[in-house]
Amino acid sequence: MMGLPGCAQRAARRDTKGLFSWRALSEGRGGALLELAQSQDITEFNGTLIISGAFGLFKEDAVVAAGGYDAGTLGEDMELVVKLHVYCRNNRQRYSIRYEPNAVCWSQAPSNMKDLMKQRRLWHLGLSQSMTSYPQIFANPRFGLVSWVSYMYYLLFELLSPAIEVFGILTVGLAACFVF
Repeated sequence: MMGLPGCAQRAARRDTKGLFSWRALSEGRGGALLELAQSQDITEFNGTLIISGAFGLFKEDAVVAAGGYDAGTLGEDMELVVKLHVYCRNNRQRYSIRYEPNAVCWSQAPSNMKDLMKQRRLWHLGLSQSMTSYPQIFANPRFGLVSWVSYMYYLLFELLSPAIEVFGILTVGLAACFVF
């Protein structure tokens, strides 16, 4: 988890099966963009679209007014943050969703490859649900940079990247077949 150095260091010390390296590699795919997403720059324009459920702190009245957690989604943490953006923008309320880079946390990470893959699949399905549940954010000037930067980042680099990566691998494989 970039931006939370204490978490990564503690997870690395507890890792006995080499999964920390795998997680670091897979999470590093977005590297610079993920750091941007969790940096002070993006929080300046309320651009954060996900606050990990284990580390989120929300005002109860705002969450209740927006409709609360959706128990029917796999990514309730992202869904709630996106819902808060939509609720506050639709009701023209001043609001702030911030990322705290100095937070130190403890989290339970998957201990084997099967659990890691299951976790990543659930995260991806939750992301997909959150993106498709709030299509009004897409390319909507009323949502400002949340629409044009944050939503586009999660759409292009997180949601569609597995398909892009598979296409790239197949393209390289086909090219190798025809070259040799």
